[in-house]
Amino acid sequence: MHYYRTEVRNTSERPLKIVWFEGYMYADGVWYPGNVLGRVLREDEFSAWYTEGDRILAGVIPPGATAVCDVNWHASNTPGPVASKWAFIAVDTSGNDYYVEAVVDPSVIKVVESKSRASVR
Repeated sequence: MHYYRTEVRNTSERPLKIVWFEGYMYADGVWYPGNVLGRVLREDEFSAWYTEGDRILAGVIPPGATAVCDVNWHASNTPGPVASKWAFIAVDTSGNDYYVEAVVDPSVIKVVESKSRASVR
């Protein structure tokens, strides 16, 4: 398991509603989407998962606020850091949409090995 903290900061002067987001893992030159729910993630999941930062209601990040998921993770069958990223689509009250993605910095990932793998080593 590869654990890390994810922050999404609204640097604009207007509220932004997260309407879609997805995690990705990099393998063999391709970014593969995937998450624990096995489906598209929307504002309800964003509000439920990003609870450690500023208050997020109905997927809306207020101006200047930061949404935080303190225990984000990816699983892997290989040891060491896994290249991963998250992507988000937000909309403002005027209907403009915004896309952002960011690769997780490998230096912030904490790797916790399963007992079965740890006992083999």
